[in-house]
Amino acid sequence: MGCGLGGCARGPELLPSDLETALKNGNQSAVFELITVSSRPYLAALTSARGKAGVGLGTITQPTVIKKISPSGTRLVLEVSAGAMVRDWVLVREGGRWRLDLNETAVRRPWNLP
Repeated sequence: MGCGLGGCARGPELLPSDLETALKNGNQSAVFELITVSSRPYLAALTSARGKAGVGLGTITQPTVIKKISPSGTRLVLEVSAGAMVRDWVLVREGGRWRLDLNETAVRRPWNLP
């Protein structure tokens, strides 16, 4: 299977680790590329509210692992875990790639704390 002139799009299973890396490195432009356009004001509000503390994936000390990917209409729902914490992430196909929709993800299953 070939790729077009723009190269190969990264699969949805890589989004959690890509996002984690971009957040750790403080690379806001990379983070913006990984989230939907409608999520960007939400992220900007979080960033503004947290100030120098920044926005991250919480106090996760273990890498994220995708436990399951489920189609849900025009979306994909990733069941993402980090240690004992599990969360559903909603991905939307936008601009030719899968992006995290923070607005839809915010109302899904919250972290399950032990």
